[in-house]
Amino acid sequence: MSARLAVLRLAGRAVAATPARRLLAGDLARRMRLRAGRQVTEATARAVVDAIEAAGVPYCLMGGWGVDALLGRQTRPHLDLDVVVDGSLPDLRARVSAALAAAGFAPAGEETSIPPLPTVWVYADGRGAIVDVLPGGLGAAPFDGGRVTGQLAGRPVACVSAEVQRRLRAGYPHRGADRDDLAALSTLPPTP
Repeated sequence: MSARLAVLRLAGRAVAATPARRLLAGDLARRMRLRAGRQVTEATARAVVDAIEAAGVPYCLMGGWGVDALLGRQTRPHLDLDVVVDGSLPDLRARVSAALAAAGFAPAGEETSIPPLPTVWVYADGRGAIVDVLPGGLGAAPFDGGRVTGQLAGRPVACVSAEVQRRLRAGYPHRGADRDDLAALSTLPPTP
């Protein structure tokens, strides 16, 4: 790791431990993390999906990679991969952890999100890629009727619909990535 990257990571950890951590959610911090090499590539996203499917865990992609799956192509760099999994499965966390370990990811913590998915299990691969796993009810709001098939690296994947993607981005100030995703979603034809 370069000295510059080490200093950036140390500074980020120091800020994350203070009330100033909100700065880490901004567009400037996002650009810095991307420049530092922290991103989930299409190949990494596909490896994660392959591992989750091999474990027999029902899932759907959401967030930036979910939008790109709907479009069938990558539209921007992604800091993470957001995966909703069926929260009703027995031993879900162990199954997800084993699947992600096969893809090179280890548990890195747990975060609080917003309802209807208040818990996020965070996994990291040591190279800067992050997978956020959100256990929830895939047949319940806001996903009821909102699961569709998209494309990731030329293969079909489960993802949430454009309408659900839009709903999930309502009610909070948008970052640049959110604005980019909403602009990309606006290019899709309306669903019947």
